[in-house]
Amino acid sequence: MQGINPGLGKSFSRRFPEIPPIVSATVTSDNDIYVLAEKSQDQMSLLLYNQIKGVWEQESLIEKISGDRREHHLSYVDGHLYYIACPCNNVLQTYVLKKYDRYTNEWQDCSGLKVKTDPSQEPIVSCGFLYLVNETEMHCYDPKKDRWFKRSPPTCNLLWTTVAIGNEIYCSDMDFTKVLVYNTETDRWQDLPPWESSEAEDTFYSPSFFVLENQLHVYLDIEEPEFKHVLVYDRCEGNWRQLNTSISVSGWEGGRPVHARIYLPGLKANTHVGGTRVR
Repeated sequence: MQGINPGLGKSFSRRFPEIPPIVSATVTSDNDIYVLAEKSQDQMSLLLYNQIKGVWEQESLIEKISGDRREHHLSYVDGHLYYIACPCNNVLQTYVLKKYDRYTNEWQDCSGLKVKTDPSQEPIVSCGFLYLVNETEMHCYDPKKDRWFKRSPPTCNLLWTTVAIGNEIYCSDMDFTKVLVYNTETDRWQDLPPWESSEAEDTFYSPSFFVLENQLHVYLDIEEPEFKHVLVYDRCEGNWRQLNTSISVSGWEGGRPVHARIYLPGLKANTHVGGTRVR
């Protein structure tokens, strides 16, 4: 588990060798951190992070759907945990969706989704709805109706990172040269201004969006430590502002960062860090 708080210029890293490889992570409205971890070839564990004890506790087991590890996701939608995955060798590209019932400790089948192409991005949660998006398709899942609806896809050659703030969904391409924002109420996309920097013109970054204090941030990763940056988008000014921080988070690749308030016993008493990356 790695975490950063760019505003305070603080970061942390902690290893948990006792748990299996983590596939996906999410945070609930109660600030509970859940992860899906590979228990075996056929099963995955749903783990809850106990912030007081600083340990992971198993809540449930779920049968693992065959497929690439990157196609297994855990999301928190409208008060429930959902497991979504796309089986391998699936010609029709049918996504499987399951909802976790905490009271019965069972996973319930929900409506699946057939797509023409692989969305390839982690599901996005906005205002109680679940979204799947790629360069040619966008779909929205309504948990109350257990139904999927088509939405307007973005105009971007390759989506690399996505995140939601309220009723807006932000997407960026692989090199952070094109940033889009989608309004879930109007079903419309629009461009955001790029980061204006002489350095950005000749540098190829690997961007990762995250939300901290209800503001859009991006971690620009690159091999050279001196060129790693954290930017925040200023909605009022309509531009990107570089934060004065020397934070460098190693191994920040794959999987979307999650935002949580963290208490780490043994690291520093009553220390809270935002922008957590669980892997």
